[in-house]
Amino acid sequence: MRLLDLIAQSSPPQSSVPPTRPLPGPHHFAQAVHGCPLRLVLADDFTRCNTAIAYAEGDRLSGCLDLVRVPSQRLWVEWSESPRVEALSDILKTHIEPPVSGGRAGALINSDASGRAGTIRSFWSTPDNRVYCTKLITEFDLNLPIRGWNHSIADIFNGESTAVYEGRGSTFDALLTHIRFRFDPAWVDRYRFANLSNDQQSEILCTALGYTAFIVPMLFALSFC
Repeated sequence: MRLLDLIAQSSPPQSSVPPTRPLPGPHHFAQAVHGCPLRLVLADDFTRCNTAIAYAEGDRLSGCLDLVRVPSQRLWVEWSESPRVEALSDILKTHIEPPVSGGRAGALINSDASGRAGTIRSFWSTPDNRVYCTKLITEFDLNLPIRGWNHSIADIFNGESTAVYEGRGSTFDALLTHIRFRFDPAWVDRYRFANLSNDQQSEILCTALGYTAFIVPMLFALSFC
């Protein structure tokens, strides 16, 4: 079943004790996905091709950022995770395990009128049709560098942004200067009272970034396909 259908048809979980601040779940985005004016469901071959473009050598995506625009102020993009991860593994020359074997993934993109700045929410589903929403909100601005310096792990768990660095001053790192990530405010509240150790915080953040950060270039590469 398509992920967009699972989200559009989702409903709040039944609980006798309502949380003080509900964590973001698929039902919170059901109306946004259902009413999305543009929804793309990528074929497996197209997913592989688009991933290859996003991480290609030579004229990289970052060299053509002035051409990238989100084609709608609200856009849904969906794909099967296996072909994306297979293509990424080939490019990086290392084996990458998909978050869920046989699952699907998707992104809800909200942009300004220019299509150059906005936010991305990521989702994934399991083969038995359970749906999850990532804890991080991705912010992008293709006109301005917004990455800034990384805050401390404690600051990030108090709502400040974090970033990803490629580390070699490459053209791909130039793309990353236009992207930053922050925890959803509801997760910030949850973690604030969880009394997590620094190691626990680092593990949670690395896991969240490890999935979310790698899909953003693929989404931007859609502008060239």
